[in-house]
Amino acid sequence: MGVPNPAIGWDISPSRLSVSSYALNAQFFAFYPRMSRMSDGASQTIWLAEHYAWNCNGTSFIYTIGTSNKWSPYQPPTFAHGGSVLGRPAPGDYYPITTGNPPVSVATDGKTFQVRPTIDACDPRLPNASSTRGLQIGLGDGSVRILAPSISPQVFWGMVTPSGGEVLTISD
Repeated sequence: MGVPNPAIGWDISPSRLSVSSYALNAQFFAFYPRMSRMSDGASQTIWLAEHYAWNCNGTSFIYTIGTSNKWSPYQPPTFAHGGSVLGRPAPGDYYPITTGNPPVSVATDGKTFQVRPTIDACDPRLPNASSTRGLQIGLGDGSVRILAPSISPQVFWGMVTPSGGEVLTISD
């Protein structure tokens, strides 16, 4: 049975939603993205990362989010929010708050992404890798790679910021 949503006027039952197992990087896409705002370089900026689509510890990610201004169990498919997104309150997401080769930010708490978490342990604020090999990501230059679970928080969050000025050393 679906769940009526008076804010958007339609049934949001799981069978009718467009869930997404890939999250867009809100640091780039949340506010009118432009290539000129990606001064760190397209080959070093994460555009999207995989995550659990449905019921990640009570949160699901859908494209048709509606116009409600409340943060709810149905979220836009993004990660690394730095504030409110599309008029919704900030979700308390992990996100980088410093620039230029920083130590691990207080906001990230030393975390990068989760590797195959259980549904109950899933953190909807972080990308969630479906493979023990690592996290599938798409970069701004169109390339795709897998980030190892051992990636440092500095490198990971440096790849998330499109214009943080970080100097990254990425090895396979």
